[in-house]
Amino acid sequence: SSDLKATCIVTVPDTSTSSAECLPNPSEDVWFEARDWSPDGLWLVGNPSLHGGAVLPDLLLWSFEESEYWSIEQARGLVARWMPDSRSLLMFDEESRLVLVDRGTGTARDVGPIEGRGTVDKEQLGLSRDGRTALIQADSLEANIWLLSPPDEADDP
Repeated sequence: SSDLKATCIVTVPDTSTSSAECLPNPSEDVWFEARDWSPDGLWLVGNPSLHGGAVLPDLLLWSFEESEYWSIEQARGLVARWMPDSRSLLMFDEESRLVLVDRGTGTARDVGPIEGRGTVDKEQLGLSRDGRTALIQADSLEANIWLLSPPDEADDP
């Protein structure tokens, strides 16, 4: 059907022409929604998405060398970022814990709680180039209170 989605890799050359190659979909009713490219350029990480729009929390990898998908079943979440070694991924799991996932073994190691930061937005995760600092977004647990006083009647024109 023409309304099916796919992830495509576009080659951007130095000339005026470019080429695009679309990855095969993991299955008939699911397409691969790529989220991040590994630093070594050999892997993509993302999630399977239903053609109807729902994103599944399963973690999928695309190997350019093997031209196939790898599923990491021990880790589930919507956004993963590659570490500089191209072997590990940093992500929020379904319980909003920050975890480091090993691509080879699929094991996830808890990095530690994000204490006192409110509700973490699991779809927002940035990583510094050296992999030592992560950028997260969270709702504050504190309430901001603004004190407003009505204008004095004498101030009315």
